[in-house]
Amino acid sequence: MSSAIDGSYTIPAPAVQGPYRIVFGDLPSGYEPSHVATGTANGTTVQFINSIAEAVNVNLGILKPCDYCQDNPDLATTVLVGEPFTGYENTQALITFNHGSVSSPAQEFIPGTTGYTNHFQFPAPMDTLSVVATHAQVGNLYGIAWHRKTSTLFTAAHGRANNMTNGGIGPSGLGAIYMSRNGTTSLFTTVPNVGTFGNADGNKVGLVGLGDLLVAEDDQTLYTINVFAHELVAIPIDGTTPTAGALQSVALPIPADCSAANIHGLALAQNNGKLYVGLTCDGIGAADLIGYVYEYDGTTFTQKINLPFTYPRPNANANYYGYADYTDYQANNLGFVDWATYPDLWSTTTTGTSPNQVYTGAAINAKTQPWVADIEFDNGDMLIGVRNRLGDARLYSFWVTGGDVLRACADSARNPTTWTMENNGSCGGNSFAVPAIDPYIGRSLAVGFDSPTYGIGGQAYYWGNIGYESKPSNGELAQIPGYSVVYGTGTDIQSHNNQFGVMALSHVTGAIAGGGHIQGSFDQAGPPWSDNGIAKGNGLGDIVALCDPAPIEIGNRVWNDLDGDGEQDAGEAGINGLTVTLETPDGITTTTTSGNGNYYFNVDPYTTYTITVATPDGYSLTAANTVALDAANLSSNDAISDTID
Repeated sequence: MSSAIDGSYTIPAPAVQGPYRIVFGDLPSGYEPSHVATGTANGTTVQFINSIAEAVNVNLGILKPCDYCQDNPDLATTVLVGEPFTGYENTQALITFNHGSVSSPAQEFIPGTTGYTNHFQFPAPMDTLSVVATHAQVGNLYGIAWHRKTSTLFTAAHGRANNMTNGGIGPSGLGAIYMSRNGTTSLFTTVPNVGTFGNADGNKVGLVGLGDLLVAEDDQTLYTINVFAHELVAIPIDGTTPTAGALQSVALPIPADCSAANIHGLALAQNNGKLYVGLTCDGIGAADLIGYVYEYDGTTFTQKINLPFTYPRPNANANYYGYADYTDYQANNLGFVDWATYPDLWSTTTTGTSPNQVYTGAAINAKTQPWVADIEFDNGDMLIGVRNRLGDARLYSFWVTGGDVLRACADSARNPTTWTMENNGSCGGNSFAVPAIDPYIGRSLAVGFDSPTYGIGGQAYYWGNIGYESKPSNGELAQIPGYSVVYGTGTDIQSHNNQFGVMALSHVTGAIAGGGHIQGSFDQAGPPWSDNGIAKGNGLGDIVALCDPAPIEIGNRVWNDLDGDGEQDAGEAGINGLTVTLETPDGITTTTTSGNGNYYFNVDPYTTYTITVATPDGYSLTAANTVALDAANLSSNDAISDTID
């Protein structure tokens, strides 16, 4: 028989008396039995009961190791620089921090104040923040991935607008992928043919270099996108200290409604063993401005999402420094402004590229250029992060980033095949009312660039993607498995002004659930120009959760094999009170069989170990391999080589 969609099952009462043996088989692909923890109702794939009366809580928990995450994990992100201020080489390029530092509220707005220095009392950076690598070591980074089995962070070089002699690129060039492990950062590998990037190449953003990084669900491959060559690159990961295997690449698809000259890849994800890539058609010339997500099964790319960037958008507008109260912002012309196509960066007379230019007047209506930058999954649903390309392509961006966070709901949580984009704040039957007043700053959400109606079909699903001014998202996302929020990088999140940080958006309500400050984006002591050349642009790269490997449990039973067939039969009792020894290179651990002969050990990956059991007086060991291990005999005896019996 098979279990129902919710995992429940009912077996008709057998005509014969117990004891009974219950076997769980045909686990879904990629799943394995979960831990048999003390005090839980979870058992193993083979369980025994003596009578029908005991047939309660005969349960089996299963998991996909790639979906595991420990309690209270850290997050990691990259910090960008555009201007070579004094000492920048020793500043943070790669950081980690605890997800709990993204709290609510992050900072209260102080209404009624005027003047730049009085807008906010800046909080200190997150108290859990740790620097992993500096700009001298790696330069600017964008892509980031976590190899959980070896606790290694992989990061990729990134070209953004800059005034730096090295173009902001690290010592190993634009194709460099770095690895950080055990306090040391070094070059992992270099992807060839990625184009070039210098200190006057802001217009090349999104056209050269590397895109997202992704460690495969099985931890055996690192993927990236060669943006310049329009290729998906696979790099085998070998050994306990990761080393790169030979690079392999495959051409990314070119959608039928876009041309090869107009399509640009960046985002990567994996779900249920399949890869997903995010592409953007740039809208230049006859091309349309469209985002895509393709599924790749190792042979064929299949389009799953076609997202025209025609829905209304608020201005990404910083206005000028004299304004403190949001009614002043709303009094300006902040009407609906759609996404902008890629070709032209604004002139210096419009936006200012010099740190000596100070705003003196009315708001600048700054459009945003969409860039499908990240993909995450939440219970089968697809989360799509859209980055504003201009946040990387301009220095001294005096308007907030203006990225987006979108949701596409799946037809199945476990084995999704199709996804439907959110519409008017609804997705998969889930929708919610937006409050009339912003809960953090206390201003109306009915007008101005904080209106929740700036979304596909009307209201945005993640309407909480609002900040001090307009949409703060940098377009980068991290989903901790099982969490009801998604974490994303942003500029001026919640009620912070002039800062880069991380926000949490609720899947349940669409609201912002917390924020965390990483660093200020402006020189707080002086005029409105940026210390790091970024100002209110994209100051952070991608973000990733640092989840541990799923614990490995071995065991599980010593029993009285009455018929000597090497198979755990109903009525063959377990033997309690026996000492079981686990020997590893690090030492010896012992436990005692109990609860019907059961024993369990937790072990580390990449570890050689031996298990021995003291044979009790009067017993002999059943011959090894008496029953072959196959799908029908997962409970056989193998005293020599079967360490997961």
